[in-house]
Amino acid sequence: MIGKPDLILADEPTGNVDAAMGARLLKLFQGLNRMGATVLIASHDTALAERSGAGVLHLENGRIHGGTA
Repeated sequence: MIGKPDLILADEPTGNVDAAMGARLLKLFQGLNRMGATVLIASHDTALAERSGAGVLHLENGRIHGGTA
């Protein structure tokens, strides 16, 4: 994060952490987004998506669906 990236890609960032650490990671990503970074998180954790309050895209059979915000 030192170089202030414009785009952050996170693949299953909460996959192997407990709920408390997952919440901390989500807050970190939200803070980075407020600072101007676009954050894209790939996750199977639907609760994470709901807590984020951000737009959600679904990948199904190679197609992207959704875009709720």
